Amino acid sequence: MSAGFEDPFSSLPAAVIGHILGLGDARTVCMCASASATLAAAVEEADAPIFASLVQRRYGHLEGWAIPAAALAPPPHDPCGWRALYYRLADRRSDGFWGRIAVGNVTHEALVARGLVRPTRPAARGCVLLIDDAIYDVTAFAPLHPGMAASLHLFSGSDATEPFHDVAHSAEALRIMRSFLVPGLRLPHEGVPASLLSDAEPGRPGGQFRAWSSLTGARRRGPPRGWAPRGPPRGATLRPGRTSRRGPG
Repeated sequence: MSAGFEDPFSSLPAAVIGHILGLGDARTVCMCASASATLAAAVEEADAPIFASLVQRRYGHLEGWAIPAAALAPPPHDPCGWRALYYRLADRRSDGFWGRIAVGNVTHEALVARGLVRPTRPAARGCVLLIDDAIYDVTAFAPLHPGMAASLHLFSGSDATEPFHDVAHSAEALRIMRSFLVPGLRLPHEGVPASLLSDAEPGRPGGQFRAWSSLTGARRRGPPRGWAPRGPPRGATLRPGRTSRRGPG
């Protein structure tokens, strides 16, 4: 922050700052911390309650039935605590990704018992898949699958994202697929990879926030410096579909 510039958040009470930070997601919190030294200090000081609240707001409705309660609490000796847990749950590359945990815990019978999907008639072998950022119960569709039911049951209870995208699916197939989405079990990605939002250091509960510009990778728009449009050669006459040169005189 340049000399002589007064941080507009410095005069706000701590309770108001905490309320502001509690309204956003992880990306908003990081943007706030990058924009204001006051907000950055508040995040560092209240790192645990802020990210504990974020975990509860995003995943609390899944606790106990889709995600075990133990998976929604940080390890007792983890120096980064709640922040590291939040990033781990959001990172599709992580074994702790919420979808991989949930798809391994939910079953067709459990979803029927909660009233989230309809029971099949007659009863069929359950088939629940994780694809991208959502969980689908395709139990009723498996016997009708053009690629045979076995190809779906092979990935039941696991992440089927890669094999799903390895096969070309028609627009009609994608439309049918959306009808088997389990309500409440779709959590869209937050846009910025969680691992890029923080430089958390071992032994430091908060870690350091990166400047937001370094996360976006934004490039300077417009032509390169010194660039100028090149017109036709001197003395050239341009006509539609052809170029000719006129000599002197």
